[in-house]
Amino acid sequence: MQPYRVKLETLLEDRKQFVVPLFQRPYSWKKKNWEELWRDLLDIYDPDNTREHFMGAIVTMPIAMKPHGVNKFLLIDGQQRLTTLLVILACVRDLAGNESDLHDEIQNIYLTNRYKQGRNRSKLLPTQEDRNAYDEIIQDSRQSGSSLSKVYNHFVKVLSVSDDDSESIDLGRFFNAMKSQLLFVSIVLNENDNPYHIFHSLNATGTPLTQADLVRNHIFMHIPEEDQEDAYNDLWYPLQQAYPGNQLRDYIWRFITKDGVPIRQIGVYDAIRRRVAELANSGSADHLLMDLKIVAEHYDRILDPSLETVRPIRERLQRLKRWELTTAYPLLLNLYIAVNSQDISVQTFCSVLDIVESFVVRRHICSVPIRQLTNYFIRLFHDVSGENDFVSAVCSYLLDRNFPTDEVFRDNWGRHQLYGPGSRDKCKLILESLETYATENHEPVDTRHPRITIEHVMPQSLSQVWYNELGDGADAVHVQYLHTIGNLTLTGQNESMGNKAFVDKKDVFAQSNFALNKYFDSCDSWNAETIVRRAERLGEIAVKIWQRPSI
Repeated sequence: MQPYRVKLETLLEDRKQFVVPLFQRPYSWKKKNWEELWRDLLDIYDPDNTREHFMGAIVTMPIAMKPHGVNKFLLIDGQQRLTTLLVILACVRDLAGNESDLHDEIQNIYLTNRYKQGRNRSKLLPTQEDRNAYDEIIQDSRQSGSSLSKVYNHFVKVLSVSDDDSESIDLGRFFNAMKSQLLFVSIVLNENDNPYHIFHSLNATGTPLTQADLVRNHIFMHIPEEDQEDAYNDLWYPLQQAYPGNQLRDYIWRFITKDGVPIRQIGVYDAIRRRVAELANSGSADHLLMDLKIVAEHYDRILDPSLETVRPIRERLQRLKRWELTTAYPLLLNLYIAVNSQDISVQTFCSVLDIVESFVVRRHICSVPIRQLTNYFIRLFHDVSGENDFVSAVCSYLLDRNFPTDEVFRDNWGRHQLYGPGSRDKCKLILESLETYATENHEPVDTRHPRITIEHVMPQSLSQVWYNELGDGADAVHVQYLHTIGNLTLTGQNESMGNKAFVDKKDVFAQSNFALNKYFDSCDSWNAETIVRRAERLGEIAVKIWQRPSI
């Protein structure tokens, strides 16, 4: 490092440009920061005060540049202060008027590189999120609502009156005080210093960066500066917009784990660092950004199956989404990549999704712990991708990982508490699947229609009529069987049935077009025995819908 004292006029003189690196956040100073700075500026504006005012450190690092350009420096630390001071200079410029020498001096020496065009013209090149707003101020073409317009408007207002409200600020004297009395310690890093690490050591007490922030920073550190803007606008920014907050971290995590190696979400940054290091000898880090963008097109369809145009795939993805099977996302990404490159067919894709659904439904009904599912689905594709019969290989893989047999499935089917908080849509999907398998019904199952709901034949609140219906041990029967499949059905008449007696509900079921409800025609009563019998009947259908492979 090379530290030295420097005034504002020296800091901004000559052909130079301060480039705010992508690993810094956008401009974030608020009114309290502006007011504190304004008090300091009024202090040096006092004609009796000729002392220099220390503004802190400006940490920069030279950027390798092309001949005949400007001297460029990464602005590692001091972005907020320098940006604010330059906006204030723009305010002084505009208040001075277009025809004044003060206007021209500020514009041509302190705000811009007079004889340069394009990106080289401005003395400061903010992050992409601030760049348009800053350019509007420098070019005196501000638009309402821009991110830095509040800074500009604030200082235009306070510069228009003095501290004692008796006379206007002498803009020339104010400008001279700024350029000659504001003092910085300029620290210039050398090429062996790591600007990213230094930035974090200087800002260790600030808001920690997210895993997505860390990933972005590391990737862009390995993209040539002249290519960064296009890479950011075309590749990174669309991802950042599509997946706000932790959604971007989750996507990158699934992008990485699709390669078959489980990692924790907090390890996303370290995994990307290793990936970038691997690319060092085979390509640029922007290749990684391109892969992230391409795979995101598949990821979007997984998140929102309505985007999928191939109906058999779309329908299966919609079912898996209702199962909230986020653990399978790495597998689904690999399947999409494979079908897109024609390594597997659409039929194979769909067959695998059917097997995965059966695996998950059976384990759910049998209350198999889910803690291993993430690793199973991360490793599955890569463990079987070399096999000649891909579908059979998938079946073998899952059969070795506690895929419940028909006997175990039937045994748990009638006892599992299917309906409950967090599982109602899964319960409804199971009932819809049973209905669709049973018959071509004339009362369509439309999950978007609020009238189609789950009905508890034995109601959730027992009346005296129902105590009589259930007989001895009614409370125990209610607790054991209320939310099991034998007591559940679909209806569009939920409100009208309520907790009416079974004989009254039976009349409503008789008018239903749902095949599931034809069962009640032959029932004279409703109790533990009939609930169990109906569950067994539905279980025979369930083992056919969610089949266990036999290979």
